[in-house]
Amino acid sequence: MQLSVIELNRTDLATEEDKHYQIDKWVTFFKSKTWKELKDMAATNQYMEAAANTIFEINSDENIRELCRRRAEFEAYERYNAAEHARKDKLLAEKDSEIARLKALLAQAGTVKSDEINEIHVK
Repeated sequence: MQLSVIELNRTDLATEEDKHYQIDKWVTFFKSKTWKELKDMAATNQYMEAAANTIFEINSDENIRELCRRRAEFEAYERYNAAEHARKDKLLAEKDSEIARLKALLAQAGTVKSDEINEIHVK
């Protein structure tokens, strides 16, 4: 088994060994911009043809596209919820701080007994 890393923007750096194993052709295959280019490349190599068919099936399968769309929507919804929870937590912390400050002021003024201050609830 061999794992190759290909820098798609630097086909000019392909060595003779890369060309021997057709790595430069795979670069061209992956850089295809149209289905016609992809199919033309796939016609030259059975493995590229299998890869092109798989790519086509994945891209044309409506169920897979729908699952991808739903996942993207879910992730956006989760990011929104996390931001909203953080905003609400910050707001609650600010309110708690203000309540504590006001209770301290009331206690300092001596207008309310300390037991009554602890029973104050804000709705």
